[in-house]
Amino acid sequence: MILLESHSVIISDVLTDHFERQSPSRMDIQFVDYDNVRFHLSTPSSKTTIILSMAIQCWPDLVKYGAREHLQKEYADLLLDERETEAEYNVSLSIDLEKLPASEEEKLGLITKLSLFKATAMSAPFFGAFAEQSTLQANFKDAAGAQQMDVKSTEKTGELKIVKYREEEAIYIQASHDRVTIIFSTVFKEEADRVYGRLFLQEFVDARKLQSLQSAPQVTYSNREPPLEIRQLPGLHNGEDWGYVTFVLSPRHFANPTQALATINRIQLFRDYLHYHIKTRTNDENAVPAQALRTKTSLSQFGPAQKVILPTKKPVVVKHGSRRTVLGGVAANAQKEEVEDAKKPLKTNGIEVEARQPLAPRTHNVQPRPIAPVPHRAKAVTVFPPVETSAPVGSEDDVSEMDVDSRRMDLAPVGMKGKIEEEYSAGDVTEEEEEEEEDEEDWLRMSEEDMIQVAEQLEAVRANFKDDVDMFDTTMVAEYAEDIFKHMEELELSVMPNPRYMGFQTEIAWTMRTTLIDWLLQVHLRYHMLPETLWIAVNLVDRFLSVRVVSLVKLQLVGVTAMFIAAKYEEILAPSVDEFVYMTENGYTKDEILKGERIILQTLDFTVSSYCSPYSWVRRISKADDYDIQTRTLSKFLMEVILLDHRFIRCKPSMIAAVGMYLARKMLGGDWSDSFIYYSNFTELQLIPGAMLLCERLIEPDFVSVFAYTKYNSKRFLRASAFARDWAQTSAPSAW
Repeated sequence: MILLESHSVIISDVLTDHFERQSPSRMDIQFVDYDNVRFHLSTPSSKTTIILSMAIQCWPDLVKYGAREHLQKEYADLLLDERETEAEYNVSLSIDLEKLPASEEEKLGLITKLSLFKATAMSAPFFGAFAEQSTLQANFKDAAGAQQMDVKSTEKTGELKIVKYREEEAIYIQASHDRVTIIFSTVFKEEADRVYGRLFLQEFVDARKLQSLQSAPQVTYSNREPPLEIRQLPGLHNGEDWGYVTFVLSPRHFANPTQALATINRIQLFRDYLHYHIKTRTNDENAVPAQALRTKTSLSQFGPAQKVILPTKKPVVVKHGSRRTVLGGVAANAQKEEVEDAKKPLKTNGIEVEARQPLAPRTHNVQPRPIAPVPHRAKAVTVFPPVETSAPVGSEDDVSEMDVDSRRMDLAPVGMKGKIEEEYSAGDVTEEEEEEEEDEEDWLRMSEEDMIQVAEQLEAVRANFKDDVDMFDTTMVAEYAEDIFKHMEELELSVMPNPRYMGFQTEIAWTMRTTLIDWLLQVHLRYHMLPETLWIAVNLVDRFLSVRVVSLVKLQLVGVTAMFIAAKYEEILAPSVDEFVYMTENGYTKDEILKGERIILQTLDFTVSSYCSPYSWVRRISKADDYDIQTRTLSKFLMEVILLDHRFIRCKPSMIAAVGMYLARKMLGGDWSDSFIYYSNFTELQLIPGAMLLCERLIEPDFVSVFAYTKYNSKRFLRASAFARDWAQTSAPSAW
């Protein structure tokens, strides 16, 4: 999910980084937002002078309604005139690093103002309409009494301002003597978009009926037919693919400049929300937006094709400089065509888009494993054999409904757990097996000296490190972060599974759990579900198997039911139970999955929301390296490998996140500094054993056959799996 802001986070981050540097450095960063607006941050003439340029499709419309004058008022001498504006861009600002404000507060204010570059330009027609409304209102009052009846209706309304911010979509703004009407046109080209959009917009309209929102602007939504205010315009589209959202602002909504700006920002954020969250249904943080949005990002009208890069922590030179090399030196040893393929820019509607640099070259010797596809798209394949319905076991007369269900599902009642553990303990186990099991369980344990050292290091870091307040990150506010994550640490202890539950299972083994989770990974990616859905599902499986004995033929049922529960809890549009039946090739019925859902939830006392996935901690730890995309992608791959390894069941989600981030940093040549210790609450001494176990898993001969390796061996995920495996084979032995 994209966290929407009224300002440009990229501009804010880049300028913050350069404002804080002791010595200026060159930059040449270009990016495009989802409204086809191109931005360019560069230092063409001097390291101390940053040029911020913007190319926007609707610039002629904005200029017509006073955008340049409005920008001149807001940015004063920072705004370059038309002759000095960068070629192929509409408007440019010049920031002199030698003339920055003295105080940090003033610097922050300047960064905020510059990051609102696009929003400020887009606000010009709104401010023009607000001023026009005041004039119309004054004229209307002057025409009171007998003369009021002679005022023509056309004199009560101002100019209809049309801003075509996209190829097929526009904003219509018109002032009248008592209101300002703002209309957004939007197009829904997919059936799911239309349904979801209508539901959301209708709920948005209905929300105003609440007593607490009576002062909010009036909102209406019309489908198929344009509103009356613009129906006379030529070229408007009709049909089920088109929708129109109308805001009616009264003078109280823009009574003063501060209130007017707040109203404009909220309306523009609403439009962004409609496009980004309703019409872009992507669940992976590294994924490219959905096709419905990609088709709208044509930039050919801006002239010759330009390279567009994703900003990274360090400036990337793309003009008159050398390209960044593939990390880790893996690509240097690959075939030339593989490296060239990894570096080859993509082409989208005439624009060359430089892909994120992969961590390793493409490999051709690994074939993806089959997954259970969506119905009616391909032949279904599953890694589990077909399952026959099991008959009820025993008498049902003197048992509860829960016990009856558990027997039909081939599950042992909770009360049998102790007996099974006793039988397991009394079995024939050799001294070597006991020693091996004990060593495996002890990898988290530390000596008393190490524990004292860790405690002292954590205490020193907490005493000296100060968490910077991020004014624009509403999810990681420093004022409450400590309390939030302290509460999450308490919650994660309450949902930990038994790491030795396989000891009292009678038909399944750890390898079967690995196969089940590997299959869940395939289903999760195929249905584009949220990362948290996968982690909740695996946690439900492990916790359920910790207290119930499950037969082999029902193991997949437990897995698919856990995914069903997690999807219902986490997803906005979760797959239906029929789709989950299809995932198993009809190996289980709809009734069996629904009955399994009841059993799992009752067994676990309906405790689902208490589990916080490692992604929550990864987002916090990522503050330490400014959310570096390569580190995050590599850590996500490593965490999915951890999912497959039963030795990490005893790890809390916070430690899983820390191990993944630590090993990713290690592979990329980074260190585990005080900032990482502060945000993760783990020292390097605590994380090394887990990192070593993870490297052991990466170099296993059969590791390339697991789906996680295939998934992350694509350009979309920077070929992180090939890079990690190569590092584990060559560098891990000497890393610690």
